[in-house]
Amino acid sequence: MADPDEPKPVIRMAQYASVGLEMGIAVAIGVGLGHLADNHFGTNPWLMLVGLLLGTVAGFKGLFDAAKKAKRSLESPKDRHDS
Repeated sequence: MADPDEPKPVIRMAQYASVGLEMGIAVAIGVGLGHLADNHFGTNPWLMLVGLLLGTVAGFKGLFDAAKKAKRSLESPKDRHDS
C-alpha cells in the first residue's frame, strides 16, 4: 500500500523537472548581478565571470540537494531508520 506521506507521481516529476530551471535561474541571476556590478565599478568582465561561477555553484548545489532527496525517497522505510 502506498505511503500517504509520499507525494503523487505527478508532483514528484514536477519537482525533478524544476531542477534544470532552478539551475538556469541561478546562473542567470549570478551573471546579471555580476554585469550590474561591472557597470557600476568599471571592472568588465571580471565580476560577471565571478557571478557566473557563483551561479553555477549554486545551481549544482540545488542539483545535488535534489539528488539526495530523490535517493532518500527511494530508500525503504527500514533503510531510513537504520541510518
